[in-house]
Amino acid sequence: MRNADLSTFEPRRILVCQQRQIGDVLLAAPVFRLLHERFPQAELHLFTEEKCVPLLRGNPFISVFHAIRKGTGFPGQLAFYRAVARCRFDLAVNFQQLPRCCLMTLFSRAPVRLSSTCGFPRSRLYTHMAAPAPGYACQTKASLLAPLGISWNGEGPEIFLADGERQEAEARLTTAGLRPGARFVSIDATHRRATKRWPAERWARL
Repeated sequence: MRNADLSTFEPRRILVCQQRQIGDVLLAAPVFRLLHERFPQAELHLFTEEKCVPLLRGNPFISVFHAIRKGTGFPGQLAFYRAVARCRFDLAVNFQQLPRCCLMTLFSRAPVRLSSTCGFPRSRLYTHMAAPAPGYACQTKASLLAPLGISWNGEGPEIFLADGERQEAEARLTTAGLRPGARFVSIDATHRRATKRWPAERWARL
């Protein structure tokens, strides 16, 4: 189905590959709403790392999570890919050109496989490719769905919390001295890599 017209394509099972990092996975959340609106009867699966699952666990548009475990060795990894492939996907969308995402796309054996434009030989993995739109990350990711007739309309990241999670958050905010319903701003100024951290002395001057 390389470059075939997808205007009448109706997938029953869709695999989305967004392995990491947590922020990137959250920025991919809008694509599940967009895919659900375009294909309301389709079952949406997410291939990602275990650490990212809790972030989207409450998302009503995601039916199944396929969380890869690192450190299981080649036999374990191979068994994982084969198990996921048995779901018999009609469509696979790869949002990251990472080795594991590419392997998952290959093993999916989906007749339609989407991703961003890339060079040979990786381009042979895909039946359709789209040039990513510049700008906001959510828009860039959504632009890869263009061959499916899907366009971005300003959708942003979504986190769906369970009642227990909301109650725990409210309790922590109360403990911190914040009134119920009060607005507050949270800044995460950390990163595991020093090259992506703003130096402490600059924060002090700020």
